[in-house]
Parts: sequence; structure tokens; C-alpha cells
Amino acid sequence: MSKSKRERIVDPFHTGHKLRRLREDDRYTLEDAADRLKVGRTTLSDYELGVVLPTRSVLEKAAVLYKVDLGLFYSTERLPFNQHNNQQANGYVNEQHNTDKELRDRLLAHIEDRANKTDELFARFFALFEQQMKKG
Repeated sequence: MSKSKRERIVDPFHTGHKLRRLREDDRYTLEDAADRLKVGRTTLSDYELGVVLPTRSVLEKAAVLYKVDLGLFYSTERLPFNQHNNQQANGYVNEQHNTDKELRDRLLAHIEDRANKTDELFARFFALFEQQMKKG
């Protein structure tokens, strides 16, 4: 009887995908990355295949190894970009350095800033529109 294939777990954060993309982008072999993360090669393979979820400590080590924000692993987005260009990398979720209040305050400040910029753009648009209407 053949060994049954292990099923993937439900992972809304696409952790395995991210770990594999980061490893491949930095050109680490599975063995080398596993050694640096202090896990077995099979364990890292299981993480990447989505069979097992990595622990927080493994994700913390991966964030350091790949030079990314820990919050990247807690985002529901896949990695559509080169990890070296993700300065924000969902920084609002970096639980390692922020309290819930700090996270909430940063998010609200960001939303308010975006609203102010939108208001400014509409004001400029309507001013230009008025000028055009006066001209003819």
C-alpha cells in the first residue's frame, strides 16, 4: 500500500507560498534555508507546501533571514512583488514591535491622511473646473 499524500491546511496568510518565494528570491537552497532557520529540510518543505504551519519563532527567524517585516507573514496578500521593494510590507501588523493601540493609531492616522489628500484633490479639481467655466 502506498503512502497517502498529506493534505494541505487552510492558511489564509499563504505562509508557505511566502516562505518559498522569499527563499527562492534570495537563492537559498531548501537545505541552506532550513539550516539557517534551525529546522529540518523536510519540515521547511512541509511549511512551503502548506502541509504544516510554521511557529511564530520560525517566522521571526525567516523575517530576519530574508530581511522583511514580520507583518508580511500575517498579511492575507500573496507576494506579487520582489520582497526587497516591500518597505511597508503591511507594517501595520508587525506585532513584534507594536501594541494594539499603536497599530490602531497608525492605521487611523493613515486613513485620515488619505482622506485629507482626497479632499485636497477634489478642491483642486473644483477650482480648475470653476476657472474653466468662467473662461467660457
